[in-house]
Amino acid sequence: TDLCQVFLQSGWAVNQSLFSLLFVSTGRPLSYLLASVSEFRSSSSFVMATSTVVAPLVMRIVASSIQIANRAGRIIRDVLAKGDLGIVEKDGKDDLQTEADRSAQRCIVASLEKLFPNVTIIGEEGACDTRVPEDWLVSDVNGEFLAGNACPDALKQVKESELVIWVDPLDGTSEYTQGFLERVTVLIGISVNDRAVGGVIHQPFFQTDSGTQGRTIWGVKGIGAGG
Repeated sequence: TDLCQVFLQSGWAVNQSLFSLLFVSTGRPLSYLLASVSEFRSSSSFVMATSTVVAPLVMRIVASSIQIANRAGRIIRDVLAKGDLGIVEKDGKDDLQTEADRSAQRCIVASLEKLFPNVTIIGEEGACDTRVPEDWLVSDVNGEFLAGNACPDALKQVKESELVIWVDPLDGTSEYTQGFLERVTVLIGISVNDRAVGGVIHQPFFQTDSGTQGRTIWGVKGIGAGG
């Protein structure tokens, strides 16, 4: 598998004659190699190793934001389950902030900063401490999004300096404190040269048909929406 990873990540074509020679010393048949290649290509490691390298910046940010928003949603549910929302007033009684707002933003910003250190990130809750627990840091991408969507030509050459990520970690804080949970969302938006080009919406308390909680919808200009 390690050998497969080296060849596939390098972008080399699978050459049966070459691999046959390589496996002679181990006594492994060619069929074993080809099965290993097939297994690795379908793994999350292969998606991470290839799609993130090949995909344009905007696509990688959306694919990462899908996973990050899901993690932030779990944090929001966890805070509610503990029962202590840690409510404070920001600019008045109708402008509230909870521990869920603060923690979700820290998770999102810390993860995005680690993955895209040269991209400007602006959070609804202002500057935040990005020293977060290890399990709050999200480094994986949504392979289904990358594999199923081609980047529009207009977004292929976007540079980091042209891009801003906008974060509202918990839209609907007042509703969150009052128990109207279906109105709560996590929002991550992407703009290029001051124009919106994509984003992710996560509903932490959406009840799926399978009984699990949470739904994420993404949108990219030139592709459409999905999730």
